[in-house]
Amino acid sequence: MGKDAVTKLKALSFKVVGWSANPKSLPDVTVFSGADGLKRMLAQTDMLVVLLPLTEATRGIINASLLSQLKRDGPLGGPILLNAGRGGLQVEADILAALDSGALKGASLDVFEREPLPKDSPLWSHPAVYISPHNAAISSPKAVAALVARQIEAPRAG
Repeated sequence: MGKDAVTKLKALSFKVVGWSANPKSLPDVTVFSGADGLKRMLAQTDMLVVLLPLTEATRGIINASLLSQLKRDGPLGGPILLNAGRGGLQVEADILAALDSGALKGASLDVFEREPLPKDSPLWSHPAVYISPHNAAISSPKAVAALVARQIEAPRAG
């Protein structure tokens, strides 16, 4: 999933770097690895797209410590988190705390610690959280294009 995302993001002119637990190589992409590499990658990341598998090593990796290491002075006015990997990767209380403190500007979450996301979860009503369904359904390209256009336009409109 990561390689495919890199290809698509680069086609949209995003500067893309990656991280893996073990050394990897991708054409025209700096790929960091290991604990030190994760710190170096996070320091230059203002939009973190998480597509990691859920393992014992990655469970809860999206936590207060990780979020506090994201780049703060990017073009979006603060770091953004997108998790479309696995819900067990994230600590939702830490994400909410980071959003409320301003350490995180926004989050787009496709997966949750508990699924389905409980009706009383504060994620549903948080103004800086976008929730999407975690499904692999075939979507209408026209509908998806309209949604993507709205998502791109939203930060520009404030």
